[in-house]
Amino acid sequence: MADGAHPRRGERTANDAGSPQRDLLALEQFLEEMADHARAGRATSPPARGGAEYTAERAWVAAGLGCAAGDLLSLTPGAEAGRDAGRRFFGLAVAGGQLLVRDDALQAYVQGVSLERLRDAATRRALLELHLDAIEVEAPPPDSVLGAWVSVARGVAPEPGHADGIRFVHPGRPGEELTYQVLALMSAELHQFYQENRPDPQAPPELRGLAVLTGEVLARVAGHRVGQPGRDVFGRVLAAPLAVPGGHVEAGPGVSLSPSGEYRAERSGYLCLAQGQLAILSPVWNDADDMHAYWLLLDGRAHPLTEAMVHQCLADAGITTGVQQDAVALMVKQVQSGTHAIGLVLLAEGAVPVNGDDAQVEMVVDLQRRAGREAADGSIDFREVNYTPTVRVGQPIARRRPARLGAAGHDIKGRVLGARPGQELALRAGQHVDVVIEDDVEVFIAGTEGVVRRQGDELRIVRQLVIKGDVDFATGNLDFRGEIHVGGSVVQGFSVKATETVTIAHTVENGSTVISSADVVVGHGIIGRRTRVTANGHVRAQFIHEARVDAGGDIMVGNYAYHAELRADGKVVVHKGTGNRGGSILGGTVWGQDGVEAYQLGSSNGIGGTVVAGLQPGEAQQLDRIKTTASTCQDHLQKVLRRFGLARIDVDQIRNQVAAATGPQRRVLVHNAHQLGQLVQLYQKLQAEQAVIEGRIRTAAKGASITVRGTAYWGVTVRVGEYRRKLAADVESPRFHIYAGQMVER
Repeated sequence: MADGAHPRRGERTANDAGSPQRDLLALEQFLEEMADHARAGRATSPPARGGAEYTAERAWVAAGLGCAAGDLLSLTPGAEAGRDAGRRFFGLAVAGGQLLVRDDALQAYVQGVSLERLRDAATRRALLELHLDAIEVEAPPPDSVLGAWVSVARGVAPEPGHADGIRFVHPGRPGEELTYQVLALMSAELHQFYQENRPDPQAPPELRGLAVLTGEVLARVAGHRVGQPGRDVFGRVLAAPLAVPGGHVEAGPGVSLSPSGEYRAERSGYLCLAQGQLAILSPVWNDADDMHAYWLLLDGRAHPLTEAMVHQCLADAGITTGVQQDAVALMVKQVQSGTHAIGLVLLAEGAVPVNGDDAQVEMVVDLQRRAGREAADGSIDFREVNYTPTVRVGQPIARRRPARLGAAGHDIKGRVLGARPGQELALRAGQHVDVVIEDDVEVFIAGTEGVVRRQGDELRIVRQLVIKGDVDFATGNLDFRGEIHVGGSVVQGFSVKATETVTIAHTVENGSTVISSADVVVGHGIIGRRTRVTANGHVRAQFIHEARVDAGGDIMVGNYAYHAELRADGKVVVHKGTGNRGGSILGGTVWGQDGVEAYQLGSSNGIGGTVVAGLQPGEAQQLDRIKTTASTCQDHLQKVLRRFGLARIDVDQIRNQVAAATGPQRRVLVHNAHQLGQLVQLYQKLQAEQAVIEGRIRTAAKGASITVRGTAYWGVTVRVGEYRRKLAADVESPRFHIYAGQMVER
């Protein structure tokens, strides 16, 4: 069955041959189902031929039957259709038979119902209810094949009219004939211009065209004889086409051909005869992005153009928005008087979208804490420490202008052009900060005296304690909720604790302690084996000599670290510095979870030390402790196994030995077996814990490295994650990291 259609249960195809008894029993059901398919709505004209799926023909037949196109099956019959064999048919497959209509609706058949039943008066009335016109049942020829179709309605094809030729009328001069040669020559240039060019509004085109107005006669058919209309099987009138020999000019876009043989303009524009079609080319020209529409003036003559004609052309081009009525009226007035110039006239313009303004934040006070100055050679001098100035109560500290949405635009065809909204930039008032609105601008004002700190999108005021000299017997130990600025040093044996940043202009001396919940900045050095500096944030110092420093962030050293113990959850970075020790890590133990960077590790005279990346000290100690305990546990396991005379655990052997023993020997073996079980459980637990820690270490070590821009000397131990190596020779510019499960240096 064509088009992939399949009959429903109880239906038969066009080639099924049923018995007369079955046909008679099913006829009433057939007629009832056909009547159910009838619906309101009819097409107004037959389709043009063509199309692989016959979509137009299917719709034309469905409109005649009053049903949906999807209800129709499609098929191409053989000899059973007689003279219509091989033609495309559409029909309704129902129980008991099928009504089949040819694709041009000029022939209708019924298949699967007996001839006697089709000639019944009730059947005729039922077919008329299906919109068939002039029912006439014709018996198939005697020599028809078995199951031949029975014709029930036949339409009348229209007879085409005839004409001897066409005479063209000069636009604007109804009594003057326009020769074919002149029109063809002018049309060729015009057609090429429309196909290949995009006019420049600033440069008038050199070609000319013949302006035509809506309703104007363009040509007449000479020697015209009217044809006879036809009708299809549904009684619809089929107009008679007009056959024009010789020139064979068709009515193209913007042109209609009346039954009386007149070609008329359906819109204003320029007359063009090309490729056998008489057409009107639109005078409306819009740019590629549909933001401007122009009227193309190619005819310098005065002609009675109207504003209505202009608006109709704009509407035909899909231009609905941004039409400039004043420009339309002025152009029409000039064309009517013949004072217009050849070229393009802007008649419609779209609106460009206006993007929103991004939010703006202006800091009134300087928040930059410059801890250190970069020298020309790339070294960092942390002795240049800048104190953040304090603010007064009521002093403005920042201004924020919120983002603006912007305004959407549109093109000349009414499509909305979205505007990008402004990007927001958040700023919140934190502790001791107030906000007032001035002319839509948020002004952030200090609510107390202190220093301004910005963390993320929050501004807050932090209390500040300033010590102009040293922390010594004159000040005592400091413990302050806020920031502490020390203009001198922290003298030996004294401590400084703060909830915010601690800044020390000079030195942290031996045996002193500095603790901060934020950062610690030291202008000179951190000195002494008994000195401890701890910060939840970063630590910056010019040098670190034999002291211990712990940081939740990075440890930044301006010159060198000598026999120091440094532990950072971020990176440890030693800058280039100056002098013999500049950029060096000499001895000690340095841990950088995210990595370690320096210009030199160790020294040529054998100062070694340990440098670790991708591993926290706590994890390393825990892992080493687990490995030591597991090794001891394994030694005990071997001792207990030897008591059973075994080299490995064999549960059956142990059970047999216990069962065979008696008295004190049995009690000893039971005790040994119990001890063995405890050791096995402990060993398995230790292995599981070791696997978890090693997994975490491997993950952390993937992005960690030890980078040396100069020399890593012999005697230095480097470790990345689980992998450890003591350098036996100097290595130039190495980068120790994990690759393919091994520690490599390049």
